[in-house]
Amino acid sequence: MLAWLNVNSRCVYFKIGKKQEDNLTLAPVIDMINHTDNMQTRPQQTPLNGLTFSSPAHGSTDPHLKVGTELSFSYGAHEDAMLLTEYGFTLAVNPFNNVELDALVEDLFDKKGDEGRVKRRVLEDEGYWG
Repeated sequence: MLAWLNVNSRCVYFKIGKKQEDNLTLAPVIDMINHTDNMQTRPQQTPLNGLTFSSPAHGSTDPHLKVGTELSFSYGAHEDAMLLTEYGFTLAVNPFNNVELDALVEDLFDKKGDEGRVKRRVLEDEGYWG
């Protein structure tokens, strides 16, 4: 488990014509790059240079790096639960956090007995459940 966590938190996926789970690229220093919500810079794979990070990314409004500037990029639009699980950190303010109400809503339907089961079936039939 420790080995998997160590590798999983230091890798990225690249499109190379296989399923995503088969495109794991180990990037040992990637965990040293901090997350910033508003950065457009992302890791890039090039045939000649391998894995690179450029700032700014082509066409982005990211500021140019200067000597001594901290390197950061956006890990993506993820909620804190995913950031903690995959990368080991959370954000003080995260606009992508959400609250899951599924269990509470299901409980309300269950408490209605037959009426709740009928309503649930209608929602399932119309593709609005789950």
